[in-house]
Amino acid sequence: MSELRRTTAQDGPVILTMTEETMNWDLERPRESLAEVARTYPEIMRYAEGWGRPGDEGFVAEEEGTLVGAAWYRLFPAEAPAFGFIDEATPEIGIALAPEARGHGIGTALLAALFDLARDQGFSRISLSVAIVNPARRLYERFGFVKVEDDDDGYRKMVLDLRD
Repeated sequence: MSELRRTTAQDGPVILTMTEETMNWDLERPRESLAEVARTYPEIMRYAEGWGRPGDEGFVAEEEGTLVGAAWYRLFPAEAPAFGFIDEATPEIGIALAPEARGHGIGTALLAALFDLARDQGFSRISLSVAIVNPARRLYERFGFVKVEDDDDGYRKMVLDLRD
């Protein structure tokens, strides 16, 4: 059984590890290292660099002291947006699970905790970007995320109204 704990400013390495995992969601493709991911998609590092700044929040899932997943959010400035950027007042989430932890409800638990925290902190909506073919998209849709737009690279920007 996984245990969730809230992230701290010292969780930068955890968020980096999970950022790498976000780009390795497709188990059919060769796995890319964080360095390869950062070279190919330098903007992805915006989700993790300098973790612990004001507004950075999240949860980590661990099983017997081993990291199995994390979900987090942060705000981005308009001049340095991330992939799911809506505006400077809407946090964007990142979420990743270790391959062996997928399909066990851990992602659902992480997101539920994250959305409750965002509501408690006064946010009215939250956004994300996901590959259209990523099976996780269905999880986001079950939570109520709706499509904002699709890009030419096969990614969908989505938003969730937290007031519902």
